[in-house]
Amino acid sequence: MKNLLFLILVLLTTKGYSQYFPVDTAALNQSYRVLKPDSQNKKKQMDFLNAFPSTFSDFTMVYQFVKDPNYDLTMYGLGSEHILNGLAKLDKVPQSIYFKKLIFLCLQGQWEADAPSYLQHLVRSKMRTNTNAMFEILNQLHEGRQISFWYFYYHCRFAKDLKKDLSTYTEQMNAKFPKVVQAMKKAHTASCGMVWY
Repeated sequence: MKNLLFLILVLLTTKGYSQYFPVDTAALNQSYRVLKPDSQNKKKQMDFLNAFPSTFSDFTMVYQFVKDPNYDLTMYGLGSEHILNGLAKLDKVPQSIYFKKLIFLCLQGQWEADAPSYLQHLVRSKMRTNTNAMFEILNQLHEGRQISFWYFYYHCRFAKDLKKDLSTYTEQMNAKFPKVVQAMKKAHTASCGMVWY
C-alpha cells in the first residue's frame, strides 16, 4: 500500500511529458521526402495520401501548435509544406479516392489558424475547379456528414468572402444535387462569418 501511495505521489508531483501522434509521423515524413523529388509518380502520391491523416481530429493533433517549451513542433512546422506542396498536388491519384479523402478529412472540422486554414484553402480551391466530382461524393453521404463538411468549408470570420461560392454552387448544382445544396445552405447559415476571437 505504501508503494502505491508513493507512486501516486510521484506521478502527481513530477512533470511527466509525453507527446502522442495518432498517425505514423515517421512514415508520413518519409513518404513526403520520397514524393518531393518525384512528384509525378502515382505510387509515391498514393503512399503520401495513405500516410496522411484521415480525420480532422488526427489532422489537428499532428499539425497543431502547442505553446509548451517541451512540445516538439516539427510537425506543426511541416504543416504548410505537407498540405500546400504535398496534398494539394496529388494529381495522379484517382479523383474518387482523392476527393473522398479530402471530404472525410473535413468532417467535424472548424477554422483555426495554420494547418486547418491551409486545408480550407485547398478544399475550397478543389471544390471550385472540381465541383461536380466533389458533389457526386457528397451526395453519397448522409445529411449529417454533408452538413459537417460544409460547416468546415464555410467556417470563417468574414461572411462576404464566401458569398459567391454559395450562390454559384446553388445555381449550378441544385437541379442535380438538391439535398447536398440544402445541407450546404444549412451549414453556411451556421458557420459562415461565425469565427470569433
